[in-house]
Amino acid sequence: MLSKENREKCRKLLDHYGALPQLHMQIEECGELIVAICKLFRGGPVADVKSEMADVYVMLEQLCEMYGISQEEIDEIATSKLDRAFKRAQDEKSK
Repeated sequence: MLSKENREKCRKLLDHYGALPQLHMQIEECGELIVAICKLFRGGPVADVKSEMADVYVMLEQLCEMYGISQEEIDEIATSKLDRAFKRAQDEKSK
């Protein structure tokens, strides 16, 4: 998701601010992304969604760091979820 350099910056920010404040920030950033997506329905700018997505990416990287979650673990879980959703979509299509 993020470059090695940006992941290192995430680690340093996590060290600086601490885990609990960054968990609160993750919640806030996810909320801001939800708001930006909702505004798209009313003609809001895609640029706002991009900006909020970037914030969430940063915070997700910090969550991985906090809980020792590797990118490989996330990829494995995402693959499983995508495969399940794809199969469900195919099953729906064949009905």
